[in-house]
Amino acid sequence: MYYLGPQSQSLSKSLAIAADSLRFMILQRAVDGNFIANIQDYRDVLRINYIFHLEVEQLYLHPEITALMPDLRGSARLEAIEHDVMVMNVEAPPHLIQPLNENISLHEALGWLFVAESSTLATAFLQKFAKKLGLTRYSGASHICTDPDLYFLNWRNFTATIDTIVTNTVEEAKAIKGTQDALTRAFTLLNTLQTFPEQLLRKQPEYFLPEAR
Repeated sequence: MYYLGPQSQSLSKSLAIAADSLRFMILQRAVDGNFIANIQDYRDVLRINYIFHLEVEQLYLHPEITALMPDLRGSARLEAIEHDVMVMNVEAPPHLIQPLNENISLHEALGWLFVAESSTLATAFLQKFAKKLGLTRYSGASHICTDPDLYFLNWRNFTATIDTIVTNTVEEAKAIKGTQDALTRAFTLLNTLQTFPEQLLRKQPEYFLPEAR
C-alpha cells in the first residue's frame, strides 16, 4: 500500500470528479420524472435502492476492505432497506439483480463503495418526500429516517480512510471505473423502472402502520 504525499490529490477527490457528470444525469432524470410525487414513486425508488444495495452488499464483507475499515459494516443499509421493502410490499424481479464479480479488485470495490456510501447523503432530501407522503421509520422509510448527522459522520470516516491510500495510475483507473460503473448501474435501474411489469408495480402496500410508543 502507498501513502499520500502532501501534493497528491486524494482518492476521494478523484472519484468525486469522475462521478460529477453521471451524478448530474441521475439528478436530471429524477427531476424530469417528477421525483417521488406519490406512494408509487416512492416504492419505485425503494426498489432501486434495494436492488443496488443487494448487489453491493458483498463489498461490506470484502476482506481487504474490512481490514482497512473495520467499522464499515455498520454503515451498510441493506437490512433497513429490506425492512422497508417488506412493509411497502415491494418486489424486485430476480432477472434485474446483477451480483458483482466475487473477485472484484480492492480499488474497483472502493469505487463502488464510494457511490453506495455517498448515496446516504441524499437521506435528508428523501426524508422531505417521505414526510409529505406520511411515511416514517415505522411505516416504510426506516432506511432514510436515521439522523442525517450520522450519515455525514460515516461519510467523513469513509473518505478519510480512502484518502490514506495512494494509487498508481492503474489502481486509480480501477477505482474510477468502479465509481462510474456503479453510477451507470444506478442510472440504468432508474430508467428500467418504466419497464417493470404492471402486476409487480401496482401492488398496494399496507404502509400506514402505527408508530412505536
